[in-house]
Amino acid sequence: MNTVTLSHPVNESALVDWPPSTLVQSHSSSFSTRSIPSKIAPFYYKAAYDSSLLPQDITITTLVTQNRFNVLANLAERYQGPISAAIHIPSYPSPIPLLTELHKLYTSNPYMRTYVDVHLVIDSQERQFNMWRNVARYYARTELVMMLDVDFVVCTDFRTKLLAQASKSNKGKTKADGGIMERVKSGQVALVVPAFEYVDQDEGKNVSAFPRDKPTLVDLVKKDKITMFHQSWLPGHGSTNYKKYLSLPSPHTLYKVTTYQHSYEPYIIFSKSLGSWCDERFVGYGGNKAACLYGMYVEGGVEFWVMGDDFLIHRAHGYEEKVRTKERKINQKVYMNYRSELCLRRLEHLVQIGDAEEGIRSRRGKNVLKECSKIKGIAGNVLKVRLMSILSFGG
Repeated sequence: MNTVTLSHPVNESALVDWPPSTLVQSHSSSFSTRSIPSKIAPFYYKAAYDSSLLPQDITITTLVTQNRFNVLANLAERYQGPISAAIHIPSYPSPIPLLTELHKLYTSNPYMRTYVDVHLVIDSQERQFNMWRNVARYYARTELVMMLDVDFVVCTDFRTKLLAQASKSNKGKTKADGGIMERVKSGQVALVVPAFEYVDQDEGKNVSAFPRDKPTLVDLVKKDKITMFHQSWLPGHGSTNYKKYLSLPSPHTLYKVTTYQHSYEPYIIFSKSLGSWCDERFVGYGGNKAACLYGMYVEGGVEFWVMGDDFLIHRAHGYEEKVRTKERKINQKVYMNYRSELCLRRLEHLVQIGDAEEGIRSRRGKNVLKECSKIKGIAGNVLKVRLMSILSFGG
């Protein structure tokens, strides 16, 4: 990689290898499948956001490619809270033109300077989406993070509401949310912010006209102007239960996702310290984000709860359909292998610890048995674990 001579150059001595040894040691299965070396420039730009406020805040973690720099600036202006962005800079040809473009945008945009931490990912491989997600999360400076694609527009102020709830919880006051924020912080729960898109793609580009409250959103849905995100691929977001969401009167806080399945890939708020990371074997489109949530559900024992008054809307843009179709076919097999490997590993773990606190009867154990029983060739192992529970522990 060439050293970049700019007013804000890449200092090669400051580059670090990815993944960090601490993650490899504690979560080797998620990172050991990577074969492509990458260098990271963490905090290439560091936001001026008041660091004393950071631990209690919610960081949007996102990944950005070279054609989305301006969209990141728009997100910073709309959210006006901490953002941790992993930006891929190809190592060949020279990264200087892209870094120059990024430098001009960052230094000229007050919202970028105030709110956005930028971490460069420098290598030759495009579309390592899960690796980029992990980088953004790893370097986030808050206790809670939100995994969000940069093309989504934050339409409601869920951040202020959640921070207020967390503040009440910290002061020991009555928990109007039923203690849900404590469960989010402890890694038991992830909050889903429902995602929508315009039916007319041209209307989906006019961000200034996007609704800012649920009643307006519901009205546009009834008029067939807006629909659930990727309605043509129901498994992706269907478990959010949009019919229930749209029928709930405002204000309404939360409801639990009861129909999780392995293709579910909503945008979520969760604890940065949650003991599950996105598996980095995925390269290209297809299955990568769903795999992140699958790991959370099976390995982390997470429950998903939907925020009943909040929503996101997708900023319409074109897709590389030929590339996406090819890569999805490949990643479909990759995802199947990942699910099988994770299930076998978790089932072995359940056998080893038996009926302990994190064992067969725990929330995590139940998630493992439920999802892994759906995989051909592994269902028999699930049955054996269940029989072992009955014979050894009487239930």
